[in-house]
Amino acid sequence: MKKNSIYILSSILVIILSLWTLRFSILNQLLNLTGQHPKQRYLLLNPETELKKFESKIKSDYNNIRNIKVFKRNTNGKSDAGSFLNSMLIWNGVDLNVGKSALRLGVETKDALNASFKDPRIKFNWNKNKLDFSWFKKLHDFDHWNYDLHPPFNRNSKTYTFLNMPSPNFTELLLWSKLRILKGLEDDDINQAFEDIRHLAQLILSTEDYIGTMTSISILESENTFRKSLSRYPKTIIESISEDKIKSAKRFYFTQAGFFDLRLSDEVFNTNKSYNIGLCQRIYLTILNVKAYKKILFNDFALEFERIDKLVAATDSICRKSFARQKWKDPDFQALFGQDENIFEVANQNYGLSTINKTTLSGKTVKDLEKNSTLGKLVMYTLLEISQPDYLSLYRASSSN
Repeated sequence: MKKNSIYILSSILVIILSLWTLRFSILNQLLNLTGQHPKQRYLLLNPETELKKFESKIKSDYNNIRNIKVFKRNTNGKSDAGSFLNSMLIWNGVDLNVGKSALRLGVETKDALNASFKDPRIKFNWNKNKLDFSWFKKLHDFDHWNYDLHPPFNRNSKTYTFLNMPSPNFTELLLWSKLRILKGLEDDDINQAFEDIRHLAQLILSTEDYIGTMTSISILESENTFRKSLSRYPKTIIESISEDKIKSAKRFYFTQAGFFDLRLSDEVFNTNKSYNIGLCQRIYLTILNVKAYKKILFNDFALEFERIDKLVAATDSICRKSFARQKWKDPDFQALFGQDENIFEVANQNYGLSTINKTTLSGKTVKDLEKNSTLGKLVMYTLLEISQPDYLSLYRASSSN
């Protein structure tokens, strides 16, 4: 009787241990059977159908802006503004220049700027707001801005992931572009002011940064808005960029991050590759979006990752040598998590990862995911599913108007 009890107990323990060892495989199978596996949901959300639906509109926007000087330049060049601009800016993610930035504007200056920009009849008080615009002239010495290669970015780059790497605060540059227009009007030098802010917009665009790109377009939008607000406008040599073209740029660049989605067919991928302007920006955004999944999901998307590999290699000479581009080629770089970071804590903080039970991921690191492909894929597909922005929302909105 005693031997039977021991045998039964041992059998139960074996079953429990087996179930515990196979718990992720069992969970994976259950999710597949119910149609609720993150991979299935991710694949069902393929944006290809909508991209094809809006293809003619996307092409129309591309043709509308392809010859605008600000958008035509590649993001690499011969003269980098990084050593000049980096030190003048406020940065997100680091303490450099907090309270000391040469381009930091006070609250009173910002309020006065907003009032004068909305209504040019309200004169900006230049005597009260002493501002140095000489740096705008210096900008013309540079043809691109690779902020990754200079301090403060490159000081601790070995510790960065794509979630914690620092970035410039572009908002201050948008405000300075408005001030430069007001100063140009004050000094009867509006054409030079427009030259200056458009060159600034081009340099910001060359960072490939998504917020930077939209800031660049906002600078052009601000110029257009200011032109409209003047009842008697001084003679200008520089032609304005129409509101229609600015809307085209905003839609086209906003959608960039979805142009090289892993789920797209070669046909749609190649169509999106054919748009020359914005190519470096969308490669950069694609790297940020999918690098984290390359190692664990490579077997599921081998051909898709390979076509991105080829595109990155083919554009090395025309696109800036960004931190992201360098790390795309590093097989050991995990873009979202440090090798020893607690995955649940980081994922929950950045993505609200409540769809995977906390106890399942408690204490788990990237190394654990790489060792257990079932768990790794479950986590990665969940992150892919919940982290994808709505790329096509502006085209959807424009078609409904």
